[in-house]
Amino acid sequence: MVSTYVNNLRLEEIATGEQSGQWGATTNTNLELIGESLGHGTQASFSSDANAQTIVADGSTDPARALHFTVTSSGSLTGTKELEILPNTNNRVQFIQNSTSGSQTITIKQGSGSTVNIANGQTKLVYLDGGGATASVSDALTNLAIPDLFIDDDLTLQSDGAIINFGADSDISITHTADTSLTLGGAGGTTGLIINNTATDGDPFLSFALSGTQTFTMGVDDGDGDALKIGTTAIGTNTRMSISSAGVVGFGQGITENAETVSSSSNATELDCRTATVFEHTLSEATTFTFTNPAASGSVSAFTLKIKQDSGGNNYTVTWPGTIDWVDATAPTLTSTANAVDIFVFFSTDGGTIWYGFVAGQAMG
Repeated sequence: MVSTYVNNLRLEEIATGEQSGQWGATTNTNLELIGESLGHGTQASFSSDANAQTIVADGSTDPARALHFTVTSSGSLTGTKELEILPNTNNRVQFIQNSTSGSQTITIKQGSGSTVNIANGQTKLVYLDGGGATASVSDALTNLAIPDLFIDDDLTLQSDGAIINFGADSDISITHTADTSLTLGGAGGTTGLIINNTATDGDPFLSFALSGTQTFTMGVDDGDGDALKIGTTAIGTNTRMSISSAGVVGFGQGITENAETVSSSSNATELDCRTATVFEHTLSEATTFTFTNPAASGSVSAFTLKIKQDSGGNNYTVTWPGTIDWVDATAPTLTSTANAVDIFVFFSTDGGTIWYGFVAGQAMG
């Protein structure tokens, strides 16, 4: 009988009666090769711009035996090339790094079965099943479950349709659409937030989708002077509000503003400029108005006030803030009849130091 090399590391297995007086040397070589299999090796596996094979040597040092195997090339590769790792009966797990020249992908194979592609500059952990002529190579990290993951640098998802799922039942997901957008979706996948930065037209936008339809969209329209637009469909169509690059605000439809009904308490009524632009007040007692929270000096606060006398015709009096500058420096007299309506308009540009007051209508209602 003679020595064999049928194990996965191609170590020499001495047959009975073989190598008399050489057992120590052979054992030491095997131990060194075991150490080599746990380390790193580099090999110029591609001696030309063609598919190649690498054979793990029987009983002698070989870079392809290493746990971390760096593959290089003697010259630049011009396309994807196959590297077949032999013998095809070796069953093992191995890190393989593609450090070939030419920025090309290499395909790792062992037999006629499945293969694994490794992009240039990247490393994959692969599993060679040692199945002989039909042997397969698989990505050993497919379906890998990791309790916690810490990443010190960049994270790249290479698939053009990559999906990141969250939750035990993947109820929230982020989906990548090639060269176009990210969609943050909820259960069912028809409702979500779409983040789009299409390089071809330069129109970055956010879109809110309901039942699969982009219902509201906001973003920049480079076809209209880089204006920021908010609309109900795509950017540039059905625009409801826009802000030009010069800061001019435009509205595509009518504007709805809040009207607040205010009441008098202890003969005092507050008109808070932060809560409304139209105030309505029905007199129930004599009251003193105060105007609060105006915009800072240099900005405008403006509002309309509707005052209605009570139904009993009590002709309650109103005391105005002393900061109002009325027309002709004279405060108006309220209509005294029951249910009469008087309307006034006020604005200030200096933080409420001076309010300009105007009568918009009296004896209405």
